[in-house]
Amino acid sequence: MKRLCLPPFRALLLLLLLLTAAAPAHLFAEANYVYHERTTADPGCGGNYVTTLNPSSAQSYALRFKVEFQFFTDTARVYYTTNGSAPGGTFGSGNVGTFVVPATYVCTFGSPLVDVCSATIPALPAGTVVKYIVSAWHSGGGDEIFGNGCGNCGTENSFSALATVHQYTVGSTTTLYWDINGATAGAGGATPTGTWDGALSNWSTVFDGTVTNGLWTAGRNAVFSAGADASGAFTVTVTGTQTAGNMTVEEGNVTIAVGAVAVGAGNVTINSGATLSTDSSLRLTSTAGGTMTVNGGTVRTTNPSANGSFLDTDFTVTLGATGGTFSHTTANILNIVQDASAPTVVRVTGPGGLTKTGAGVLAVAALTDYAGATIVNDGELRIRTTVNRLPVATAVTVTSPGILNLNGVGQKIGSLSGNGLVGFGA
Repeated sequence: MKRLCLPPFRALLLLLLLLTAAAPAHLFAEANYVYHERTTADPGCGGNYVTTLNPSSAQSYALRFKVEFQFFTDTARVYYTTNGSAPGGTFGSGNVGTFVVPATYVCTFGSPLVDVCSATIPALPAGTVVKYIVSAWHSGGGDEIFGNGCGNCGTENSFSALATVHQYTVGSTTTLYWDINGATAGAGGATPTGTWDGALSNWSTVFDGTVTNGLWTAGRNAVFSAGADASGAFTVTVTGTQTAGNMTVEEGNVTIAVGAVAVGAGNVTINSGATLSTDSSLRLTSTAGGTMTVNGGTVRTTNPSANGSFLDTDFTVTLGATGGTFSHTTANILNIVQDASAPTVVRVTGPGGLTKTGAGVLAVAALTDYAGATIVNDGELRIRTTVNRLPVATAVTVTSPGILNLNGVGQKIGSLSGNGLVGFGA
């Protein structure tokens, strides 16, 4: 038999070719590791893992991640969701509800060389909770490796379900949420008492309160509060006059104290179960066109001054389908729902009914046409100055110790029931 003799360098080359042919494809086409973190740190060759940690609805979300090693992969993707579900997919095809954006290879560093990839999640509406994962693979074969995990290791991160999920909440450019506990979720507990001024960072741009707080910006919409933990009674002490486009009380019993919040022709909304409390109509001011929507919530005054106005006289109140409560708590003190413009302008309207609570006397001087019932549970509801200040078809229930006082003024109603008192005299 004739022996084949090759020069040493050719023999070595032939051996490498044979080993390459026999080796599994993934050893030469699979990321050693894929890594991303939600920080502004440099991933290794410039830029940031995340450029803007807490984007607003006007900003996209630029991110980078690193892939070991150069040439092990040539394709990278970011999978993300906006519906609260975990993102998932395979080789660039997203699961139901998962969006996919491509990543580009932008730079390298280290020895052996590590790739850094860049991608951008587009701008999304305020309040959107975005969850995302990153991955890379080689188009020539091998597994897709997801961050933050390894390939060519004992437990490969080769399924999207194994990926590290990163998350952020899109902030608002128009709304700020009351929040006294910084980037910790929520507003700061059940009773987040604090000061509303231009110096303290008590406001969050995201509804869940999970970003670093900032200062109040005049003209923004104010929401009480971030998260859902501010369910108790708390006081917001206002310095001077703070201007808001709109204001919403989502939960809890919020007292506006000392200064004033001016909403102009904007809207104030009080949600079901929530209470907005003041000691004077001067604490919450409006101009012509200003509205208040009460969706099962309570408007409360503790005003100790006789003949005060229950609300700024420019507000028109809409009672939602579940009605609203007017509460005046100071016994034997008169406050008035009145209209500074004309007695023919409707100031309390809507599909719901009105409930009067509190020991104080609440007189209705403005015209009303709400569609629901009228309930007097405590104190006195008084008709003032002009006939038929209440809707003429409203079903009235007076429950002891409540009093309906017609005050010598005519008032038609749909029906009358209850065990409380009805007064006729002035």
